[in-house]
Parts: sequence; structure tokens; C-alpha cells
Amino acid sequence: MRPTNTLSARLFPVSLLLFLAVSAPAAPTTSTPAVPWRSGESLTYSIDWGLVHAAESTINVVEKPHYWEFHLHLVSKGAVDTFFPINDWFWSFTGKNPWRSLEYGEDRSEGNRRIKERTRVDYDKKIALREKWTKGGTDRIVFTQDQLDDIGSMLYTFRTGTWKKSDRRPVIAYESHQVKTGEAVCTGIFLRKFDPWPEQEVIELTCDPTGETKAKQKGRLVIWITNDARRLPLRAHLYFKYGTFEISLTNPGPTHADFKPETPAK
Repeated sequence: MRPTNTLSARLFPVSLLLFLAVSAPAAPTTSTPAVPWRSGESLTYSIDWGLVHAAESTINVVEKPHYWEFHLHLVSKGAVDTFFPINDWFWSFTGKNPWRSLEYGEDRSEGNRRIKERTRVDYDKKIALREKWTKGGTDRIVFTQDQLDDIGSMLYTFRTGTWKKSDRRPVIAYESHQVKTGEAVCTGIFLRKFDPWPEQEVIELTCDPTGETKAKQKGRLVIWITNDARRLPLRAHLYFKYGTFEISLTNPGPTHADFKPETPAK
């Protein structure tokens, strides 16, 4: 196994991708897409790296008059928490009409390291300003698109619209100091059982980097979303250089109280 600082480096993109299983493709329309969540939704996930239970993450949704707030909290668990405690917060503000990222921020505490920053997007000037509160200074991200996702809004975009086998959606999202691109492909709709949930029909999406992003960033995300009105992300696998992270829904929260685990046979 790699040292814990390597695990920390990998858990960061995991949290971003989680903040995305509930996001990642460019917004499907210029107006607000129909959404399968409502204010107050709270999804909790377990994150495992091989046999190691590494972390837990909770994603919350708050509706405002003109935008959505998505909040993610990631905390280390077990041996990881003992040797390299992680306590990360992420937030994303996404406009409703048009659907596009307005602000993305993070407050990360990982071992002795602290990172706190915020990026705000000005679509009139086609510039995003990344304010590095911990280190000081500001980065300018120049873009040409009328709509961008951040890692948070991207996850929720996955849950909107219709999916059928071989459908493709582009991914255009800013992260850190640059705009990154990728593609999400529906590889099929299958009956699958992910414990502890009953067998049900799920949409399988495979997400890969494209263009210049592909040359710099390796890996793949596969995510399974319920093929019903909820569009709940049940399971995700993040493949990277040192193995695979398995991300599993453990608690769908009060807004999905009728979505219950399978009752064991007596």
C-alpha cells in the first residue's frame, strides 16, 4: 500500500467525483433542467480503497430562489483517520436559468495541511477568478463557453435528462486553475443489485477525460444511477494508478425515506 499522503491525494478527486455523482457533463440546456432532487436531499456514501474503509461523505442540497447550493463533507475513517485525518468541505452554487456554475469553493484539512479557496465565474467577461485564501493570490481562468460546470454541479447534471445506451454527453468543468474536458457515455441499462439495496434497473455511465485533459489526467469513473424518478447514484468505481475506490450509497436521507434496503430473508 502507498503512504497515507498518497491516499489523501487520491481521496481529494474522489470527493470531487462524488460531488459530481449527484455532476459532470455540460448543462443539457440553457434553461433549468427538470431535476429529480429537492431541497433538503442528503446522501451519505462510504468510500473504500481495496480492503481499507477510507472515508465517508455526505452531500446536501439547498434550494435558493435563483440557484442551487450543493455542499459536500468528506471525513476520513478507521486507520486513515488515525494516521492522516481528513476533514474536507466543498460547496457549489449553480444557477437555475441558465443552468451553470456560479461559484465553487473548498475548505480542506488534511493532516497538517490546510487549503481554503473559492472560484467565482463572470460569464460576461469569460473569466473565473480563483481566490486562494490560504496561500494568498488570485488565479485567472479564461474560457470561451457560455456555460460551465464545476465538479459539484457536474454530478447533479448526470441525474437530469434521459439516458439510453450509447448516449454521450460532453463534460466541461473548471477545477483548480483550468478548464477540463471529458465525456460521459451510457454503456447500458441493466438489472443490478448493490448491497444493501434491492435488485433494480440502473443506468451505467462511464466517464473518461478527453483532449488535453486526457494527456494530463489518467483514470476512469464508472457510476450506476437508479433508472427511476429519483436518479439516485448507488455505486461508483474510480480507477486510478494505485487501484480502485469503491463509493457506495449507505443512507439516502429523509427526502428518500421510502427507498429502503433489502430485508434479509428469515
